[in-house]
Amino acid sequence: AFHRMMRNGAASDPGCLAKLAVVEALRALEAESDDLFLAGLHYVQREKVWGGTVDTAPSLRGACAMALAQAGYPDVYFELVTLLADSEPPARRAAVQTLTYLGGERSELLLRTKALSGDPKPDVLGLCFTGLMTLAPDRSLEFVAKFLDDADPAVAEGAALALGESRTPQAFEILADVWKRNPDEDFRRG
Repeated sequence: AFHRMMRNGAASDPGCLAKLAVVEALRALEAESDDLFLAGLHYVQREKVWGGTVDTAPSLRGACAMALAQAGYPDVYFELVTLLADSEPPARRAAVQTLTYLGGERSELLLRTKALSGDPKPDVLGLCFTGLMTLAPDRSLEFVAKFLDDADPAVAEGAALALGESRTPQAFEILADVWKRNPDEDFRRG
């Protein structure tokens, strides 16, 4: 059914909702379906909207990435590198969440690389910061703290939230120092 819906695209499954449900069911059953998950991870479904088309498959790609990670797919990191550069923000968010789920130094390095290379959506970077503080809080503290002075207030806020969520005394000291030296009232209220 999954592959048939992929062949027929939006005609048989607008919004990829059925394909996503199949992937979620297979994940819940812990089924070994690496080929199906790989197909979904690379699937793009263009659907017509006013003024053009839109890709409706980024959530499917993200769910397939997590399914591969949970199944222990050996080349999952190679797939996640591609997903980190996906054109759609939900797919990039899912890649970051999957890396955080996987843990370890490889995930940490990819999250750092993504944070340093930036993203058009600041919340993707915020997820990177949170992932880093979850995976390696001691090693990531200074790295994430550098983003507190980012020119984009949303990126700085993401770093502050990640540090605050870590609930470490060192993070509190860093946040207190930034709060004292930042005259922006919006920042101080946040």
